[in-house]
Amino acid sequence: MGKKYYIRGSNYGGEMTIGTITPEFVNYWQGRDEDELIEHLQALEAGEEAGDEEGFDPDSPSILPEDEWYNSWYEIDDIHHQTASNGTELMAFELDDDNEIDWDKRIDFDPH
Repeated sequence: MGKKYYIRGSNYGGEMTIGTITPEFVNYWQGRDEDELIEHLQALEAGEEAGDEEGFDPDSPSILPEDEWYNSWYEIDDIHHQTASNGTELMAFELDDDNEIDWDKRIDFDPH
């Protein structure tokens, strides 16, 4: 049997998450400025200090139910989470008999 390789793209590129948030949050932000929403979400990443962050909207309802902790938009993924390489960095790994990869034997190559 021939050699087997695992080919992988870089870790950077597009990312999409689909998850469940509170209806109050949706109703509040629906129809509002998208840039303000993004600033608010970024401010929430400061945790308990979010109110001190630029872009925080104190009138916004909670994004998650009270008993759930918000880390970042990419953690709200109870329905779907997808990442995709931007294709600018490609690498290959020869698989061993157990289909394991050895990062020390990484082979970099240019995309075509």
